[in-house]
Amino acid sequence: MLSPHTSASDTIAELNSEGINIGNLSFRVNVSIDPETGSPRAAYMQIRVGFAETTRELIPGKALADYSETGDLLGIEFLAPCASIEVLDKLSPSEPQPVLRFLQGSVPFDMVR
Repeated sequence: MLSPHTSASDTIAELNSEGINIGNLSFRVNVSIDPETGSPRAAYMQIRVGFAETTRELIPGKALADYSETGDLLGIEFLAPCASIEVLDKLSPSEPQPVLRFLQGSVPFDMVR
């Protein structure tokens, strides 16, 4: 399964000194809005381009994470408001700083508390 905004073209991975893939970082935010209220229904934070091999529930009923076959974080979907720190605590501490900064600063306001 492709994560949102993903093309099927191959990308070349660039690994940092800890072996974390930083070569195909591709930050995007996709927000679904309720047409009646104007409030966000869900938000997908794309981190990397790739195929989602596994989806893990980070916060039950609130946040899901997509991972590639090699274990790279592809993106996080927020289905309901939750504390962003809860989500960051569930991620690998070895994610590069640009990923953590993106997640801390880009989640739609109505999706975090």
